[in-house]
Amino acid sequence: TCLIVVFGEITPQAIFSRFALMLGAKTVWIVKIFIFILYPIAKPIGWILDKALGEELGTVYSKKELLKIVEEHRVAKDSDVDAEEAQIIAGALTFSNKKVKDVMTPRTVVHSLPSDTVVTDTLRHQLAEEGFMRIPIYQSEPDNIIGVVHLSSLMKKGTRGKAVGRFSSKGATFVQENDRLDQTFLSFIKTHRHMHIVKDEFGGVSGVVTLEDIVEEIIQTEIRDETDKVENLRKHARKNGAI
Repeated sequence: TCLIVVFGEITPQAIFSRFALMLGAKTVWIVKIFIFILYPIAKPIGWILDKALGEELGTVYSKKELLKIVEEHRVAKDSDVDAEEAQIIAGALTFSNKKVKDVMTPRTVVHSLPSDTVVTDTLRHQLAEEGFMRIPIYQSEPDNIIGVVHLSSLMKKGTRGKAVGRFSSKGATFVQENDRLDQTFLSFIKTHRHMHIVKDEFGGVSGVVTLEDIVEEIIQTEIRDETDKVENLRKHARKNGAI
């Protein structure tokens, strides 16, 4: 029994687990011979077992197990999964666990405009300096968002002297604070919008969320362009006591 365990099980398993592909490639011809010889016996037995027990279940891993596998690949020297790829995979597996309120830009640092605001050179310069590409437009009160205007639309000829509401999108898309990020991501794809207005449980506006916010959560990295004045508006608002 000791000889069988040591030389027939433990030692072969240790060798084959370390050099599985190399040894498997060299001994595959032996396996094919046994498949050919034993097929008349194995095929009927397999068919009977499938009928009696059902089809064999595939291996299914939980998210925690997948994250552990990715982490093992990241630290392994012979793995072709680098740190950046592992980070993105981990973000893609976990972003659906978070909610809109975890990544949104809070209302206190959102720049919105009344729909009857007149486009002037001063307004254009101010918006360009602040670095906001998309500005929510409201009517009567800030909680009544009716659309979103893109800064580029206000820079075109013929816009000066006219109300910003004329150049905003037709309607705004709304999400709830407790909506999951994967649902919101699908909403961005379906609506072809890059900004959603976030509402709280009482129907008031609590902030905005952008497609970029969700992408940052997936890749686990802040995305900044040449117009960004603040790296993270949410952290900026928290630092200044706005949230």
